[in-house]
Amino acid sequence: LEFRRVLFRSLESISDVYYAVDRDWRFILFNRAAEEFFGMTREAILGRSFWEVYPDKDGAFGRLLIAAMDERRSGRLTAPSAMRAGRTVEVRVAPLADEGVGVAIDDITERAQAERAMRRSQQRLDMAVEAHGIGIFDWHIPSGKIVWNSEEEALFGLPAGGFGGRIEDWRAQLLPEDLARMEAEMSAAMAARQETMGFGFRIRRPDGAIRWVEGAARFLYLPDGTPHRMVGTNMDVTAPKTAEQHQRLLINELNHRVKNTLAIVQAIAWQTFRPSSAA
Repeated sequence: LEFRRVLFRSLESISDVYYAVDRDWRFILFNRAAEEFFGMTREAILGRSFWEVYPDKDGAFGRLLIAAMDERRSGRLTAPSAMRAGRTVEVRVAPLADEGVGVAIDDITERAQAERAMRRSQQRLDMAVEAHGIGIFDWHIPSGKIVWNSEEEALFGLPAGGFGGRIEDWRAQLLPEDLARMEAEMSAAMAARQETMGFGFRIRRPDGAIRWVEGAARFLYLPDGTPHRMVGTNMDVTAPKTAEQHQRLLINELNHRVKNTLAIVQAIAWQTFRPSSAA
């Protein structure tokens, strides 16, 4: 009895729902948070059989309770509440010395909803990244280690898991003239403590193909301003770059032909309208 009184006083002030049953499965504790959560008074609960209130012995929660009672084994369960529709709870079950079993319940509905929304958002992002072939990188600047997703490896012509994971492995893929420019741009951005930067460069894939890559990145700095990470995305823009170069060649050719045509027209005009020397 003294054990129950001490336990009850300590559990009365906590915000978690808590109740306990004795060896005969009768409620012996039911704190104020439990009254509010279940909408039942302790006077209506204490002394009643747990299985009268919750008859599902074969369910996951029932099995968890029986294991705690018979095997003196603690357990944990996250599931929709059987007592309150629309709520998700985290249940922790533990044996209480020789007194029976205690149950703590934490209503995690909002957290569970936020986690589900985050998972759905992540799934949509993953689908978009995969569909558009967007490469993602995370460069830990002090150590030189880089993490690439599978789309980034494919963009650089590497098999899944084929990237070495070091800044030197990235440098080896770039054309030398573009590498020098990129490193100068990144150094200048970090020296100026820029938050973001856009960039473009050419790479040579293992099969010898030259590809154009464009991207954007965000820098993360330590409190003292030291560059810590560079996280960003890359896309293969070879097709539009090639089309742009082709269009530029066509325009240059057209300009050249127009100039030649104008020169011919001007020569004809000069020959036609110049004063006659036979007058």
